[in-house]
Amino acid sequence: GPITSSGLPDGGPFGLCATSGGPWTFGNAISGGTWSLASTTIATIGSTSGILARTGTTGTTTISYTIGSCSSTASLSMGSGTPASISGASSVCVSQSTTLSDASGGGVWTSSDITKATVGAFTGVVTGVGPGTSTITYSSGCAYVTQSMTTNGSAVTISPTPANICAGSTLNLTAIIVSGGGSGYSWSGPGGSSSTTALTITGVSTATAGVYTFSATVGSCSETFTQIVNVATSVPTVTATVSNATICSGGTSVLSASYTTGLSATNFITIL
Repeated sequence: GPITSSGLPDGGPFGLCATSGGPWTFGNAISGGTWSLASTTIATIGSTSGILARTGTTGTTTISYTIGSCSSTASLSMGSGTPASISGASSVCVSQSTTLSDASGGGVWTSSDITKATVGAFTGVVTGVGPGTSTITYSSGCAYVTQSMTTNGSAVTISPTPANICAGSTLNLTAIIVSGGGSGYSWSGPGGSSSTTALTITGVSTATAGVYTFSATVGSCSETFTQIVNVATSVPTVTATVSNATICSGGTSVLSASYTTGLSATNFITIL
């Protein structure tokens, strides 16, 4: 299980103060393990108690909890002083990154919601994960500062999935905007295009099969989502059989079905 300590994020990274506070007691849901530090320059820890004491020196190391051949690890930082204001952008695009900084240095970065944005514990590199707002915190261990981070983008569900359709039918692709919104949408693919969240193609053929791309734009951020369309070139012939059409109560009969044409791998045309 993850390494924990009261008032600190489960699993770390752990930012503590080198000049005040402590000792801190670390724990794990599974008992009977041994605690250790990669370096004892900044702190020491009781191998069985999990009680960590500072040495007064700033820096970083790794805390480990080991049971047999299994171990859990987390980053540990000892900082000092009061952080300066966070510098850097207050927004990021989904799947893109931006770097935050703090002039004090030596602290730990954390995100309040990793479904919206993640941040490198010691790098300050923020990566957009999903549309919405999170709070980025920079802590020296002795004090902390925060900055709101908005992740721009769209959470999209494509329907239908998978897109299997018979030749001659009508194809309807729809992008459902789950969250994040957008200012511009478009579909494009071998069978046609659209400037909305929906794309309709009538009388589909093998030329319609292939990869379709949906694009959503939010401010300066643009995302793309893909959907493969398969076109069946013939209608299947299905035969159903029953091993015993008349059975007694409590008896058994086997129902089975087979096809001879149509929905085989060779009858679906996919162009990549």
